[in-house]
Amino acid sequence: MKNLNLMLAAIVLLLTVSGAVAQEAANLKNPNGEWSNVQLLQPGQMIYVKSKSGESFRGTVDKVTESSIIVVGRKRAPTFERENISKINLATVNNVTKTLGGVLGGIGGLIGTTAIIVQSPGGEGRSWFNIAAIVGGTVGGAYLGRALGKKWRKANLIYQAK
Repeated sequence: MKNLNLMLAAIVLLLTVSGAVAQEAANLKNPNGEWSNVQLLQPGQMIYVKSKSGESFRGTVDKVTESSIIVVGRKRAPTFERENISKINLATVNNVTKTLGGVLGGIGGLIGTTAIIVQSPGGEGRSWFNIAAIVGGTVGGAYLGRALGKKWRKANLIYQAK
């Protein structure tokens, strides 16, 4: 019974933290679509370019001028002229996404491990094993969730043709 109370307290704490992280993620805003934002890009930043002809290209910034941008992709490095660009999105990974993935993964690991222990015969009698399994499941789930959150990229509009 003591272990069950500890597990419930941990679940409540993790849910409280994940609620605060989700609220912070909802408060993020996209920048406006001006060419001056494009000129602030640094070489190596990941972007998505869509031309007025409908072609889409993903790559990293090589060079930005007053009238064009050079983007390096896997097989080619095209130069996009400003008048031929429909929009440019900056692909970002922010700490909120990684943290939210970690918290949700940790909650999933905690709940999954706890459910397995509660359902296994003699689960209440192995307190040190149960605690180690719960901590391991939580940490493993948090690590996996953070890794998946790190791979997910948000596209922020930085330029759109008028």
